[in-house]
Amino acid sequence: MGGSEERNSPEVAFAGEDESRPEETQPSGSLNRLAEIVSVLLHPVFIPAIIFGIIFYLSPGVSAPLTEEARLPMLGLLVFSTFFIPVSWLVVLRYLGGLPSLKMMDRKDRPVPFLSISVFYAFITYTFISKYPVYTNIIIVLTGITLVLFTITLISLYWKISAHSTAISGAAGFLAAFTLLYQDMVLLYPLAALIVLTGASMSARLYLQVHKPLEVWVGALLGFFVCFSVVFLFLLV
Repeated sequence: MGGSEERNSPEVAFAGEDESRPEETQPSGSLNRLAEIVSVLLHPVFIPAIIFGIIFYLSPGVSAPLTEEARLPMLGLLVFSTFFIPVSWLVVLRYLGGLPSLKMMDRKDRPVPFLSISVFYAFITYTFISKYPVYTNIIIVLTGITLVLFTITLISLYWKISAHSTAISGAAGFLAAFTLLYQDMVLLYPLAALIVLTGASMSARLYLQVHKPLEVWVGALLGFFVCFSVVFLFLLV
């Protein structure tokens, strides 16, 4: 996991923010503000940290052999790698003029930052494979995210797939696969929450008129299928 007219929402979005549709009447009022808040809170840049946080603190079996003492340092390393560095890179691109807006309102603004972040994720994944091979499920999640990033980068060359719905449904895909393979029923609770949040994110993107229904549905199906499949391929093959 279009026009370039500026919207009234604050410039808080980073990689994965979608272009607006200037030909349509933009929504306004309290529901508009709620949709914007949902879009920010469920922004793709936050999703990796959410996935790892759930796995580390709710499922010792999935996060093994990560010890209790190592959870917070490892989570800090992953948050730094998957959030702070990519966001900082986007800010640098914007400052250097390589990115017209951090919102990336136009589809044509997305491939370069998406590709650069995809390459960086590939580097992170390779680093974990080389230096921390025992953390199999961390590597699986990083691999799945990297594949999703490269896929939506390619799609974005031609079509405006929803990165929001791709990311949040991908998180649900990871948890669904881990729940099935590890028979860890505790993960059913965050999985149910992620499914609800996927619907909320999709609804928010549609209400804000930054996507058509097909764009959010394809994103959701792509994210879930790729992430679910990566877990099964790694652990069963």
